[in-house]
Amino acid sequence: MEGNGGGWGGTEAGGSNGANGEHASGVARSPKSPTGTEAGATFRGAEGEPSGGGGTRDEKRATTAGGANLTPRPPSLGGKGENGSTANDEETPAQCGEHRVAPSPLTAGTEAGATPRGGEGDRGTRTRPAQKDAPVTCVPLPPWQEISGLKPEAEGKMSRSERRYAIRKLFRHYERLVREALEEHEKDPEKDERSFLWDPVPMLCVELGIARRKLSALTKELTGMAAHEVVDRVRGEKVVARIEDDIAEFAVEWCTPGRRCSLSEGTWADELRIAIRDQRREDGCDNSALALAHGFPNYARFRRGCMLAHGGKTPRALEEEIYRDYGCYYASARSLRWRDDVKDVAKRAARAGKPCDDRWATALRERPEWLAGMRKRLGLSEDLHAIAEQLEFGPPNEEEAAYLRRSEEIRQSGAGKG
Repeated sequence: MEGNGGGWGGTEAGGSNGANGEHASGVARSPKSPTGTEAGATFRGAEGEPSGGGGTRDEKRATTAGGANLTPRPPSLGGKGENGSTANDEETPAQCGEHRVAPSPLTAGTEAGATPRGGEGDRGTRTRPAQKDAPVTCVPLPPWQEISGLKPEAEGKMSRSERRYAIRKLFRHYERLVREALEEHEKDPEKDERSFLWDPVPMLCVELGIARRKLSALTKELTGMAAHEVVDRVRGEKVVARIEDDIAEFAVEWCTPGRRCSLSEGTWADELRIAIRDQRREDGCDNSALALAHGFPNYARFRRGCMLAHGGKTPRALEEEIYRDYGCYYASARSLRWRDDVKDVAKRAARAGKPCDDRWATALRERPEWLAGMRKRLGLSEDLHAIAEQLEFGPPNEEEAAYLRRSEEIRQSGAGKG
C-alpha cells in the first residue's frame, strides 16, 4: 500500500498511510537519511517504553488514537540499551532537535564504576570526578585600604564618625602625595615633556591601588572635592605670591614709589589697575593665558582652585586686594615726599621736634613688618631713604630757629601792647 506523505518524508512501499489511519510496516524518513533510517534502528515507544528497547523498526511503530505518526525520537546517549541498541544508532543533536551542553573539564570523565547516561535506566547520571581542595591564596590589601582601614570586612560595621576618621586618614595621605608630586614636577628637568593638561592624579591612583572614581567618591564624601580639585586647591595656594610678583615687576617699571609723579593721593590703586589691564591687552594675555601661566589647564579650574584655597576669593578679588595694598604703599611714599618738600619755614618750624603724623609715619608705627616688606618688594626713591626711618621731626635748624625767635618776639611785643 502506498503512503501519501505521512511521517517525515512519506513512506516507502508497504509504509503507513497517515491520511487513512492505516498502519503497515515501513521505513520512516529522517533528516539523517532521506530514504529512511538504518536497519535495526529503534524509536521511543508511544506508550512510554524505555529508551534503547530492542526490536526492529517494524515492531516499534508509534501510533496515536487518530492514526497520525509520531515524530521518532532517538535513543539515549552512550552505551548499549536494554535490548542491545548501540551508540551508532543515535542521531546528532542537530538532527533530533535537542540542545546538549558540552561537558566541562571538571565533568568530562567519570569515576570508576559510574554508569554513563542511558546505560542502565531511562535517564543515566553523570558524576563529578573527585576533586582536591584548591589551595587558598592570600591576596594583600591595596595600600589605600591599609592606610584608611576601610577593609571589606570592617567597612560595613563602621559608624559615621569612624568612617569619617578612616577617610580623613586617606585624604591627608593623598594631599601629602599631591604636594610632593607637584614639587617633584617643578624640579624635574624633563617636565617639558608634559603638557599643560598633566596632573598627578593617575600616577597617585596607581601608587594607592585605587580607581580614580573611587578616590573621588571618598574625597567628596569627606570634603566635597573630587580628586583633581584637591590638586587645584594645592596649586591655588601659590597663586597670590605669583600675582604679587607679576604686579610688583610691572609697578616698579611703571612708577618708583616716592618719585615725583602727577598722580594724586587716593588714585594709586585705580591707576595701577588700569595700567596693568592695558598692558595685558596689548600683550594678548586673556583669561586662558593667565590660567596657563599659573599651572592650570583652563580658567575654570584656575578660578575654582583660587576659591578653594583662599576662602571663596576669585583671582580678580585677589588682584584687587593686591592693587589696594600696593596703592596704600604708594600713598605712604608720597606723604614721605611731601614731608621733604615743605618749603615754608613757618611750617617746618612749627613741626620741629614733634612726632610725624603722615601716612608713612603711621604705617611705620602700626605696621612696621608690612612696610618693610613692601619697601623690599617695590623699593623707594633714593632721596627719601634718609628720612624714611624718622618717627619724629628733628630739632629746628638755624633758619627755623631764627624764625621761631622772631615769632616769639612778635608775640611778646603784642602781648605788652595789650
